[in-house]
Amino acid sequence: MAFLLASLTSGHRRPGLSRRALLSDGVDYAYQGEYRHGTRRRGPPRVLTWATRPEAALIEVHSHGHLSNKTTFSRTDLDGLDEVVPQMMWRLRGRPYVALVLGADDLDALAWSHRGQPPALPSTVIVGQRTLTPTGIAMDILTRKDDQ
Repeated sequence: MAFLLASLTSGHRRPGLSRRALLSDGVDYAYQGEYRHGTRRRGPPRVLTWATRPEAALIEVHSHGHLSNKTTFSRTDLDGLDEVVPQMMWRLRGRPYVALVLGADDLDALAWSHRGQPPALPSTVIVGQRTLTPTGIAMDILTRKDDQ
């Protein structure tokens, strides 16, 4: 897992060029397992302090490794985002918050741009020289949940 700070593209409220990552393995994580991770208490406040600088968007990235299925957020991931995103959006004062989950050859993504609003599905995510289309599975799950 990593957090990336991104600049906002000119004239748009969308993340642009990634600046740098925050959190290091030996210092910021209390534990890292194959299926879960946990940050030390000082990790989230440092991330928020770091991310609240003007005109920055925060991108949360983690990997599900080389699973055979299409990549999406786990139920645990989605429950965690339900809890964390309102706090992040309040702290970011209206700047975007994006969550990405990476697989071997694909990814899924959710993006929040306004407090109290549901996430959006980014149409594409550029990783290095590759332009990827998110699987959209998490958005389908959230949409079905809202319809029930």
